[in-house]
Amino acid sequence: MKISNCPGIVFAMLLLVSTAFFSCKKNADNKLNISLHDKSLSVIQSYIQGSWKLHHELGGYCGSCIYYPKDSSFNLYLTLTPARIIFRNAARSTIDTAIEWKHVNIFGDSTFTMNFQDKNGVPIVLGAREVVNDTLALYQPGPDGMYFYYIKTN
Repeated sequence: MKISNCPGIVFAMLLLVSTAFFSCKKNADNKLNISLHDKSLSVIQSYIQGSWKLHHELGGYCGSCIYYPKDSSFNLYLTLTPARIIFRNAARSTIDTAIEWKHVNIFGDSTFTMNFQDKNGVPIVLGAREVVNDTLALYQPGPDGMYFYYIKTN
């Protein structure tokens, strides 16, 4: 019996070889790179959950200025759940408050923003832009808004 006379066996062998080949991924292929600004609320919430440390800020009035945090920064550490946002600084001063998720249209994207208040009742709005490797990019919507880059800590 020739293998060429049994197309089912040939197909099964090709399937087995291709499955083995594609299931072996290098670590470099497992890097996370997801844009969140155009995703559903449940997808956004699942990717931003956890503990994060502020790496740097970008933007504001300057537009392209980069700011690196000092230990006294109010938002040096961030913990996110679908319902709460917690900011801590090195002195352990904490903002722990509920998130109100709002469906909005920003920069042509139908997205969701996290709306909450600081300790003084000042409203804050943040959007989740993306997660690249272990870095979460949050942004303040607006013409002079800031981008905040957080590194995953857990």
